[in-house]
Order: sequence, then structure tokens, then C-alpha cells
Amino acid sequence: MKRKKLLIIVGGIILLIAIIGGILYWNFKTGPKYSILQVKTALEDHDFALFEKYVDMESVMSSLIDQVLEINKSTSSPKNEWEQLGQDLGTGLVNLLKPQLSSLYKQQIQKWVESGKFETENSTQQNLNYSLNDLWSRSNADKITGIEYIKKEGKIAYIGFGIKQERFDTTLIFNIKMRDKGGYWQVAELMDLVKFQKSIEDFEAARVAKLNEPIINEMYKSLKINDYTKHSFSTDYWGWNKFVKLEVSLQSTSDKTISEYLASINVHDVNFRINKDIFVNTLDNGKNENLLPYYTQTWSSESEINILLDGDNFLYEIPINELDFNITISYIKFDDGTELKLHEKWEQI
Repeated sequence: MKRKKLLIIVGGIILLIAIIGGILYWNFKTGPKYSILQVKTALEDHDFALFEKYVDMESVMSSLIDQVLEINKSTSSPKNEWEQLGQDLGTGLVNLLKPQLSSLYKQQIQKWVESGKFETENSTQQNLNYSLNDLWSRSNADKITGIEYIKKEGKIAYIGFGIKQERFDTTLIFNIKMRDKGGYWQVAELMDLVKFQKSIEDFEAARVAKLNEPIINEMYKSLKINDYTKHSFSTDYWGWNKFVKLEVSLQSTSDKTISEYLASINVHDVNFRINKDIFVNTLDNGKNENLLPYYTQTWSSESEINILLDGDNFLYEIPINELDFNITISYIKFDDGTELKLHEKWEQI
């Protein structure tokens, strides 16, 4: 009797464990983490049908295109209103081509799932800035370290993945949004892509700035602005044809002879109503003579004044003592073959 009772108790415990295990397995199988693992399985098995079940392609494409357009827009900086207008027109044109971009991305994703590569047969140079391969390359991602968090809010879940960035010795979090489809979850959006890309660009900018700091210090120990002048003049009696000539004298402060250098000299007033750059290139401007230690070279920039523009008239009238001249050096080569050259972003160093 006792043995029978014991068997009943043991059987009940086993049944309870089985029920709890079944509930936990069901919760796991119908939860967002299981669906993420199914996406991983689809990628490993190159199973696009399984991938489509757990990834809402239409929803992902819609948000992805908008974010890619924003990234491309943020990486270009118009220098004037005409370049800004051109950028706006280009953005408007791309917005009209969103259906084609959506089709392109679907092809690239299907190719990626089925073969592990983003490129498609229809990819062209024209689509390069909007290719997922280009976007992935710009993310500088080395590997996914795992799921950092899962946050559920009703039928919506937010999942954060750790993305290892070996170049910066750090791990960034990339977020996605999933929806409960009843029995399984589906990826609905790749979130914060613009913010993620900006974080990477900021890390790279800081990395390059640190590398360039000692080089820049050496540059400014080798070359400086010695003097500058401004000459306003007219070539006709009535003063219709007006010109401004700016001259800048650069002096070597190095004990080595400089054979080449690249720089830009920014001229501006305190309120930046005037903001003009004089580009200095010893090769392009024919000044291929060496700059001996502690000697000077003079550079000039002459421009015609448009009397209908307030900024031009202001430049013509402003006294020289109300202008600031600042030099930015980007390259110096000495006659012994050594050089001071700034590192650029994404250089393999």
C-alpha cells in the first residue's frame, strides 16, 4: 500500500514536471527568442521560405529605405544653397524610386539568405550608395555577440543585439522590433539604424582625431601665417567693376626645407558675414620651388565683386584689421623625403 502510494506521488511529480516543462517549452517556442533562433536557422540553412515566415519583409523594407536615405543624406554636407538644392532634388527623386529600392533590397536579402552574399545580378554602380552590402560594410560589424535584452510590451517586443566592433574595442547595441503573430513572432523593424551608424562614425572620427593630433602639432611647428593683406580696387571710373585681392604670406618654421604642402586659409569676420577659403597647393599653383627653412612664400586670391550681393560689398568695404585669417594644413613634404600626412577615416592602420 505504501509502495503504491509512493508510486502515485512519484508519478504525480513526474507529470507535474512534464506539464511545467511543456508550458515552458510552449512559452519559449511561441516567444520572440525562439523566433530569432529560427531566423538564425534560416540563414544557416539558406532557407528563404523559413526566413520570410519570421521576417516581415514589407515592414522591414519600408523602415529600412527611409533610414538608408537619412544615412546617405547625413554623410554629405552641402557647401552652399545650390548644393543643398541639388541634394534636395536628389532626395526627392529617390523618394519617387522607393518601390524600385524596395525591390532591389528584397533581391539583395534573398541573395544574402540563399548564398550568404548581398549582391544581385541587377546591382549597378548607380545603386551602390543604397546597397545593403555597402550599408553592412559601413557598419564595421565584426560579429553578433548575442542577445543583450528582450523587452516585451503586449504584442510588441524589443530585442537588443550586441555588435562587436573590434576596430574600436567596444560592443554596440543594435535594436529590432518584433510583433506577435499568434504562435510565433516576426521581425517588423530594424530600429535606430541612423543612430547606430552615427555612433560608428563618431567612434571613427574620434579614433582618427587621436591619431592625427601629434601630426597636426608637428605641422603647425613647421608652417604658419606670417602676414596678410587686402586690396580693394575698381578698374573703371564709375566703380562698377570692383575686385578684392587677398594676399597671405606663409613662413616655414622648420629647420628642414619644405618641398610640398597643402593647406587652406579661411578668411572671415567676427560675424561670419564673410567666410572665404583660399586653397594652397604647391603643385596645382605652379609654386614648385622649395620653401627654405624660415623663408616665406606669398599666396594671393583675387575675386570680382558682385555689387548686387551684400556679402561681396561687405568684403570690399571691410578693413583688414576686422578680418581673421586661419590656416588648416593637411600635408607637408620635406626635401629629405619625410612627410607629415593626416590619416583619413577608415584607413587600414
